[in-house]
Amino acid sequence: MFGAYRAFLAMAVVIQHLLLVPVIGQYAVHGFFILSGYLMTYVMQHTYGYSWVGYKRFGVNRFLRLYPAYWAILSLSLVIILILGEDITRSYRRFIYLPSSAQEWFQNISLLYFNAFPGQVEPRFSPPTWALTIELIFYVLIMLGISKNRQITWIWFYTSALYMALTHIQQWGDSARYSSILAGSLPFAVGALIYHYRQQLETKSMFLASNYVVLALLLAFIINAFLAASIRYERDESVLMELAHHVSFYLNYMVNALLVVMLIRGRFPLVNRRVDGWLGDLSYPTYLFHWLAGLAVSMMIWGEPLRGDSYQGIITFVGACLLCVVLSVFITYVVDRPLKRVRAAVKASA
Repeated sequence: MFGAYRAFLAMAVVIQHLLLVPVIGQYAVHGFFILSGYLMTYVMQHTYGYSWVGYKRFGVNRFLRLYPAYWAILSLSLVIILILGEDITRSYRRFIYLPSSAQEWFQNISLLYFNAFPGQVEPRFSPPTWALTIELIFYVLIMLGISKNRQITWIWFYTSALYMALTHIQQWGDSARYSSILAGSLPFAVGALIYHYRQQLETKSMFLASNYVVLALLLAFIINAFLAASIRYERDESVLMELAHHVSFYLNYMVNALLVVMLIRGRFPLVNRRVDGWLGDLSYPTYLFHWLAGLAVSMMIWGEPLRGDSYQGIITFVGACLLCVVLSVFITYVVDRPLKRVRAAVKASA
């Protein structure tokens, strides 16, 4: 039951972007990567298989899952940009403006940003879609067998860990460990390893299936993110604070990995299976649209682009969340639900 977990991660991203709470959204993105590493390895092993027919069906289902909903939101984003004007959208988030070349249009339509750091590409109708470029790359690699068995997955994991170590040795900075394409490799590999050792992990940690432990891990995620945010706020560049910053970064991997392990058989606190699925349906549109939702609500209420933890910012945040829910329900029933039948047929044929 991962739907509520995805919604939790999506809301962490919204909190960072609209309330300007640092770090928590970044930690959530790598949580998404770990979950995707597990799920994509699982479906390749159990549903599609490593053959040309399996590749085709996997690709079709990933396309149907990601692109129709995204294109619906992209169209709405385009309308908002045209109505408000680029001066306002760029003052709200500098990435949000109309493409001026065929390459920029292609990147926004395809979710493939041509940069080792896709988050540096401008414009982006939906700023957080840079992470989907990384997702798509590792979907393809997992499809082609980078996590096909334990031995290959361990090679992938150690290679990814070596890259992370190199970023520290060469002092390449946080962006090399967070928003580069190679930065996505380690969390995806962690998720793939969870798949390969899921039975042993379940056997050794059955007591962790308790809702209380899942709740404790969610609190640990929040506390760890806020501690990392406070370290960044202090701007203390001492060796001890720098070490604490890095420990927090990798502790986030551990917390999210444990959450994935817990939720393979367990469930999110106070959430039944039906609600879990509904929350999962809301998470993707909310992740894609929250920037434009915040801008639209801010302009409607205050007449200017506002975000942050002020009274006005909090009101805008609440309104943006409500707008995201409305849009997500619309996309779920009009776009995604009809396609679910198609995806189910493709999966069944595999």
